[in-house]
Amino acid sequence: LQAMRKLRDPVMVVITLQMEQTIAEITKTIRAEDLPAGKTTVDLLRTMLCQEDQFQNKPCIVVMNYEYVNKLSGADTDKVLVFKWTPDTSSKIRQKMVYSSAWEGFKTM
Repeated sequence: LQAMRKLRDPVMVVITLQMEQTIAEITKTIRAEDLPAGKTTVDLLRTMLCQEDQFQNKPCIVVMNYEYVNKLSGADTDKVLVFKWTPDTSSKIRQKMVYSSAWEGFKTM
């Protein structure tokens, strides 16, 4: 998170848990130069979570650097956003419980 805040790169990181061992691992890292032309991090997040088989039905935590223009000042700015993706359609109760406990630890970072 600190590198993401300071360097503004990578623009997105996806973290999943191995249920058997309850180990968190970074599954996917997307750097600024990896973004397709004309696509934003929000477009990429939508595509990744709704269309890619790897993440569509699997709970994960996504850390994203969201860049936008401040409407009042017109200045370019960015925020680090954290999403907890737990799809209702396929997540098992145990997965949801493990992700909830991992989320609590993640919020204190």
